Amino acid sequence: MGLVAILMILACLVNLGVSECENGGTFRTQNRRKIKTDNHPASYPREPCTWTLEVSQGSVVLLTFDTLDIWPWTSRGCTGDSVTIYDGDSQGTKLGEFCGAVVPPALLSTGNNMTVVMEVGNYEAGFTGFSATFERAQPGWDSGCNDLSSWTQSKRGAIASMFYGAENYVNDAYCRWTITVVTGKSIRLTFPRNFEVETALDCSGADNLMVSANGMEIGTYCGSSKANTGPSDILSCFHEMTVEFTTDSVGTLPGFIAEFFETDCLTTTTVRPGGWVSGSAVTGSGGSGDAATAGGNTITAAVTTLEVTTPAQTTTPSPSSTSKRMFTASTRRQPTTTSAPTTNVTSMAPTTTIPVSTTAKTTTGK
Repeated sequence: MGLVAILMILACLVNLGVSECENGGTFRTQNRRKIKTDNHPASYPREPCTWTLEVSQGSVVLLTFDTLDIWPWTSRGCTGDSVTIYDGDSQGTKLGEFCGAVVPPALLSTGNNMTVVMEVGNYEAGFTGFSATFERAQPGWDSGCNDLSSWTQSKRGAIASMFYGAENYVNDAYCRWTITVVTGKSIRLTFPRNFEVETALDCSGADNLMVSANGMEIGTYCGSSKANTGPSDILSCFHEMTVEFTTDSVGTLPGFIAEFFETDCLTTTTVRPGGWVSGSAVTGSGGSGDAATAGGNTITAAVTTLEVTTPAQTTTPSPSSTSKRMFTASTRRQPTTTSAPTTNVTSMAPTTTIPVSTTAKTTTGK
């Protein structure tokens, strides 16, 4: 066989998406298919892998990760092995780069193909890689952040700002997610990684993340924490939650990733959006806009406070105790708290209440 023929065969193999790994290559479907790293659920080998995913013309690719177990994420991002998702081929826009064990959001392409690239380093690590499902989806399912906008009766999932892990989010963006679980259950939203969004007084006039339930705002979040964490867990005692991410026209940052879980409302001991660290309240002492900052990490939260506590009376430490906290909460209105036998629910206005149980008492902000 001549050299030209050999080169032509190699070129065809590249175009077909053949990868160095056993499980890679080009995958097409009119419905849905699975992809996974070699040896999964055993540890993956030390070789790169590429998957080219295709659906019919006029449709888009929806990629949902079932599991992820790759070289651990650090505050500097993915410094070892990683999996990168591209819109189109491997020269297209990076939809995200992921590592560690936090399952990525359900990503959407803009056309009928998507590329998944697994990069590996030189060290044996013993991680199991990932398993994912891709399927044909309709245009218009996008949240505005390149991922799925509506989750219905899912026990868990993830949402993220656009290009998370690969690039900063963009200016003048609006993303909206609706999460619904079965009636009678609740939703917990957690921030397992750095939360990096512009900072502003009461989070107004700048990039921010707003969380609401049953038409009532739970909290609005902004600011930055590089301590591998973000705002404290957010609990909706309704079976639905809406999350909205809005950016202005000036300045961008790496953004956020959040996980949600179906749960029972009263199983959590203490939940206070943006205001609890290790079970202690972090609040300002003089009303709107107050915040204490430590270690260069600040997260501001203008929140309606939702507390589900075992003690009959919640406590707020003196302002001096906030100096040891990794991030801060700025409450719009300092609430006056009353005792309740099992639960405390604090609202921002006399007309706004968040029911937790039929026996709960409410406390009203001044």
